[in-house]
Amino acid sequence: MKARNTVFKDPEGAPRPVETTVSHRIYFNETDALGIVWHGNYPVYFEQAVTELLHKLGMSPHQLHQAGVGTPLAQLHIDYKIPLYLDETIQTTAKLHWHDGPRLNFELSIQNEKGEIACRATIVQMFIDLATRNALWCSPPIW
Repeated sequence: MKARNTVFKDPEGAPRPVETTVSHRIYFNETDALGIVWHGNYPVYFEQAVTELLHKLGMSPHQLHQAGVGTPLAQLHIDYKIPLYLDETIQTTAKLHWHDGPRLNFELSIQNEKGEIACRATIVQMFIDLATRNALWCSPPIW
């Protein structure tokens, strides 16, 4: 399968994207009657990888919350390629692309045990003030 170019264009001089990969075994409760992962579980796998990436950067979602900052989903796009099955161990990779504005740009992929790309996704999360629920116009100091 041909690799695609990223949808996020890194500005000249921007730091290289940061990435991490997490493993997960597919459990019975994540599948349908055919043993195929239900499509609504893919965002859960993405969240696991994004959370680990934030920890890798030294900032947990809890720390963001304690600082009064939220990061709600603004965009989610998923391209499903091949199904995932019960009892497979999958690898979810999250890559964070630099952005000067108050947002997080994630590129994600999930591979099955054979190393095949099962899906690709992009996520954009915006920074908000948790007290007012208003979008921030610049990245918060904790970032």
